[in-house]
Amino acid sequence: MPTTLPVPSKGALRALRKLALGTSCTIALGAGLLTEDRRRRIHSAREVHENAKRLKSSRKYHSAGTTSLEALEGQAQRYRDEAFWLPSNVLKSTASVALSPTATADPPKFEAPVEKEELAKPSEVPKYTPSQMKTTRIAVQNVPRSWEFRNTGVVEYRQSHIRQLKIASDVTMLLEQDSPDVERAVQLFFEALEERLSVDKSGLAQELIQASARLSEDCQRLSMFTTSSRILDIILSYGLVAEENFNTFQPLKIIQALVLKEGITDYSLLDPELLQKACSIYLTKFKEKPKSMSVEMRSIGGKLCQATCLQGLFDLTFALFSRLENCRAGKPPIAVDYLIKATHGKGHHKKILRHFQKLYTQTSPDQVQFFQVTGLVIDSMLILGRLDDAEKVLVTASQMAETGGLDTSTTWFLRVLGDEYRTHRDLVRLQGRFRRLQPLFSHTRHPQALYGAMIQYCIEARDEELATSYYSELRELNDRRPNDLRIYGHFALGKAYRGDWDGVKEDFHEMKQAVPEDDGVYSAMFTPILKEFTKSHSVDEIEDFIQYFIVNFHLKTTTHILNAMIDVYSKAHEVDAITRWVFYATTDGCAVDSKTFNAILRNCVSIFQFTFDETYRLYCLARNLGADLVNNDSLNILRGVAVSRSPNENTRIERLQRLKNHDDWVEVSGSNEVYRAMTITSAEKNDIAVLKIYKDAGRDHVWLQPKHLDLAVRASLRLHGENVAEAARLIRDAQGNGIDVINAVASVFVHQMSDLYQDGSDMERLAELAERTMSSFEANGLKVSQKAITHTASLLQRRGKFRMAIDLWDSMSRRLNIPTSKFDLATLTTLLQAYIQLKDGNGIRWVISVLSVNKLSPDSQLKGTLKEARREAGKRLEQNPYSERLHEWWDILNEAHEEVKEMRRQALLTKEQVTFKVIKIMETAIEDQARKERTGNGDDLKEQGQQDGLESSYNSQAEGHWMELDVESSPVSKRLVGAIGG
Repeated sequence: MPTTLPVPSKGALRALRKLALGTSCTIALGAGLLTEDRRRRIHSAREVHENAKRLKSSRKYHSAGTTSLEALEGQAQRYRDEAFWLPSNVLKSTASVALSPTATADPPKFEAPVEKEELAKPSEVPKYTPSQMKTTRIAVQNVPRSWEFRNTGVVEYRQSHIRQLKIASDVTMLLEQDSPDVERAVQLFFEALEERLSVDKSGLAQELIQASARLSEDCQRLSMFTTSSRILDIILSYGLVAEENFNTFQPLKIIQALVLKEGITDYSLLDPELLQKACSIYLTKFKEKPKSMSVEMRSIGGKLCQATCLQGLFDLTFALFSRLENCRAGKPPIAVDYLIKATHGKGHHKKILRHFQKLYTQTSPDQVQFFQVTGLVIDSMLILGRLDDAEKVLVTASQMAETGGLDTSTTWFLRVLGDEYRTHRDLVRLQGRFRRLQPLFSHTRHPQALYGAMIQYCIEARDEELATSYYSELRELNDRRPNDLRIYGHFALGKAYRGDWDGVKEDFHEMKQAVPEDDGVYSAMFTPILKEFTKSHSVDEIEDFIQYFIVNFHLKTTTHILNAMIDVYSKAHEVDAITRWVFYATTDGCAVDSKTFNAILRNCVSIFQFTFDETYRLYCLARNLGADLVNNDSLNILRGVAVSRSPNENTRIERLQRLKNHDDWVEVSGSNEVYRAMTITSAEKNDIAVLKIYKDAGRDHVWLQPKHLDLAVRASLRLHGENVAEAARLIRDAQGNGIDVINAVASVFVHQMSDLYQDGSDMERLAELAERTMSSFEANGLKVSQKAITHTASLLQRRGKFRMAIDLWDSMSRRLNIPTSKFDLATLTTLLQAYIQLKDGNGIRWVISVLSVNKLSPDSQLKGTLKEARREAGKRLEQNPYSERLHEWWDILNEAHEEVKEMRRQALLTKEQVTFKVIKIMETAIEDQARKERTGNGDDLKEQGQQDGLESSYNSQAEGHWMELDVESSPVSKRLVGAIGG
């Protein structure tokens, strides 16, 4: 191909142009000549351009052939400047003639390079109109300009390549000296490469990578591992490298120097930043797919998995394990235990079963790891509610235990059986699962505990005969052991359910003879028995009962026993007795914590009828005493008060938002978080959101309680109106999951009765429907709460059916065995209103008497009812002053009103006293605990107590101390503790 092309002179071109523009006859000839000549020259120029591209892409371009190519490029540049066929030159020669002959053409404006493919699209070819001609034609000149830019990049890459070779040569020379100058080489390397070099897709030159690896090795030899790590970072910042090149930098030594130094055993104490740095080195991506790892590399990967899992860096654990698994090459998997722990920590419970069955079964764990990992897998299956999968895990674990000579944990089986019973409350299903798991008990250390669990569930289901059969089966397989003590406690609880309290005492005497010690177990067994006893006995009888067990069986006071007695004394309004009991509990080693405060706070709300502001003030006072005294359960109590005792929606929302600021985000999880979200959305009347939160929590297997169900049922009733199908489904599902549905059933019942009331239905039909609905509920195993009956009676009373309201309440309370001591303020208010309308003086006196006996504080509504009735009676008396009957009626109302006023006055004082005494209880308990921690022994505690004017309850002076607090408030309490001390 010739190096030059014939080019017509400028004069010849002008002559041809004049001929073409001279006459109409010559126009066609001139245009044809110009077109043909232009076509041939464009074709030649394109061939030159394509040849230049081929040479430039060739590797030989950087060698001797560069000179000739540069000459060719210069020639093409000259053609571009002089060739008239290019759009720019055509515009230069024609624009001035066609538009303004005297004007000088503007210099072309170069735009961004346009790709050839875009120019070739027919749809983008513009029409040649005068207004568009200049812009369109100028854009075409970007094509050779784009080639020029590309040529500049090639030259830049070539220069960068030469520079890389020079850097590699200089570094190598410094390292190959008789006395290697490593520091100078490092300085040269950093100065050269930290300023970005231009590299193509192939990355850095191989010579530079090899020199860098040698420099890194010399740094490691001098223990300059930080510098070595920095060198590797710089090399990797220029793109992917081959795995062979990466290994020449000895990354294992760098990782070990960063985090896995000798002598470090607790990986949880590692610096998180250094650990992440080490992981990033280990997870380096290569140009090709990673190959099989060396033994050392796999070992380091396993240790990094352990370290990241311990520090909660679960995503890094997943990435590290994935690299180990991809490079396993048929070897046994490692670090599977940390994979399962990280998966459980991230909450990806659905993946755990697959990891356990496909990977963990290929490992050979030790006993401790086996217990931990399998326990997590069981936990995930129970969180998901997959009891059948949990059973499969137990089968697989038993096979692993048999193969590896390991033991299975009894706790795994207890958890599965417990979830089976708590979820379905079906002894038939429970027995079926027990029989399927029974062949696996041989690998457990305490198989008798599993029989004890079955006995417990049978006792709770009130099936003592079945419990006895399991006990007989246990005795056939195992001899008596001291660990069987809890099993005997289950049978004692069965007698408590039957009311055989003498039998309970006999069982404890027999247990004490068989196992004299282990007082903690006796206390644990006694707690449910005490709670059962408190349901049907007075305070005096309860104190005598607990005194008998403390004296004869040396029970240790636990938090559960303490809280049970707090409930007892709160219902009896004996606050001073609570003070004495808490003092005794602290001296007996029972620490006062948030559970104790929450028990007191709950009773202040339910028994003493604290308002939200009073409850909130008590919460703040306790929190100021110590952060450990309150938790998110305390806030849940306050949320319940805010929802139920706020005067309007705005106040309710404001109170809930105030409580939100006190949330401890460490504790706000699961059940508490769901309840908090439901209360806030319910207060905002966003019923759809309430139901969505509840259903999502159910799908996520969050532990839902009756309070969650109540909010969901109320939202459903507001949303669906008369259609209660959705609410019924929620109740049915909750009952199947073992949730108490009494309040939810009451909400549905109240909703239906209210609809009938608003429709103006016949009240006799309403009463009949109420009884029929209650009978239907009872037939399906659902109890109707006192709240539902009270509401129905209130509807009848408001419709003027006063006698019917009283009769309905009387009949239903007898039917449900509701004692007078359980009558609440709402019930008594409804009955009082009915008795007033019937002018039944005996009924009014009875209501006031029950208020006093039950120690209920009358509210403003009850007081207002009596006040209004007394005013009406006074008006009638003025009209007929000589009516003896009206005088008697007014005296009854006035007497009742005065008694209610006194009760309210006493209640106001009581609330202040309760608040003061609760804070005093907490302060004293905290001081006693701190003193006990300082002294460390009982004698020091006694001496310190004498200095403070307090006396230990373990000596003969205990009774005097209890008497000094309040002799009249609780005489039985001082007798109880005096007997304990004596």
